[in-house]
Amino acid sequence: MRDTLLASGDDLARDVDALNYPYIRIRNVDWLKRTLLIFPHVVRMTPEWGAPPDGPEIQAFCELEGRRGPLLRRAHLYSDNVYRAQIDLIQKIQRRLVDDPWFLRRFGRRAIYRVPSREASLWDDRAKDRSFQLHESKMTSELAGFLRANELGWDPRYSHSPGYVEMSPELGRAVMATLAFACAEDEGLTLVTEFPDTFGRVIHQTKESVFDVCLKADSRWQEQSGDRMFELLVYQRCDPTKLTPERIQALNLESEARASFKKELEEAARSLPRVMVDRDRRDERLHDTINDIFRKWEKDRANLSNYVRALFGEGVLEQPEKLIEKIAETALGDPAKGAIVGGLTTSSLIGASAGFAVGLAIHTARSFFQTRKTEKESPFRYLTLLQKDGVGFVISK
Repeated sequence: MRDTLLASGDDLARDVDALNYPYIRIRNVDWLKRTLLIFPHVVRMTPEWGAPPDGPEIQAFCELEGRRGPLLRRAHLYSDNVYRAQIDLIQKIQRRLVDDPWFLRRFGRRAIYRVPSREASLWDDRAKDRSFQLHESKMTSELAGFLRANELGWDPRYSHSPGYVEMSPELGRAVMATLAFACAEDEGLTLVTEFPDTFGRVIHQTKESVFDVCLKADSRWQEQSGDRMFELLVYQRCDPTKLTPERIQALNLESEARASFKKELEEAARSLPRVMVDRDRRDERLHDTINDIFRKWEKDRANLSNYVRALFGEGVLEQPEKLIEKIAETALGDPAKGAIVGGLTTSSLIGASAGFAVGLAIHTARSFFQTRKTEKESPFRYLTLLQKDGVGFVISK
């Protein structure tokens, strides 16, 4: 199973937050870290009561504030828009029950338990796509009651805690996707998933098509080059293990650097063919493009640093507080070697020598700050920030 993001390329290029689909609990903290490197915040559909508890490493992200609230926060499940979406869903299912005599046989309780598993368990059933559980408090009482009354929803045989409704995997995804798309529409979110092999097809649909798509057995879907570019770079080429929640909180403020880098990736993706059915061939082209991006980043860093290093030595870009000292040493000489640095403060230096020294110092300072400005505006600055915070990258030569 690929550990991937999977989101719209347009959404990745904008300053939007992510809505995790479909589960409340996040299983992999590195998945959360990677997702927060792309999106400022991750939102999840958490009920007001009965939600499974987070582990300490996940809870830390709930307690740290980003630019728009906690880095990991709850969605607004009880808005008018979400309510209307569920009423519309009831009407869609009612029409199917009337028009399709096989609907209940395909998606009802008897269809799910027709072939019982002796070793069934909650996650075994989920992993093998045998059933779907949704906390009842996420739904309106009208929708929950409608599902139960028509044997399309029932009390599960086993669950994390009381309050869950079990459904067929197809209908469960349709219900959950209806809630997710309405929540995302409310808050301007984009859907992501920790389990793309199971749910990747769902989150790439439109609000109008997702119900029909969820009920179909066909699992084929077409990824876009821009989507896959982010997926491969962030989820297969970077290691966030050393990245702490506090550092992610600090990176949350680097919105300009993040946006600039996303734009660079989108530009690179546009150079690829729009349609490549052969997934292996498509991934090969995408990996080559990502390698080109890393090479541009390395060249960019080398070009930006060479001038300052030549003037001031190693480490000055990271220690601006030592700038004045280094400028003086470069422009006026080293006092330990009997040079004339002291002349600027004791007035013993006069005439052209003092003017030349001051002019050189001013020119050097301007060059330094111009270099810093160029570095700040680089589309690859976000990669440099991540590297400084301990993120490792796999760069294929």
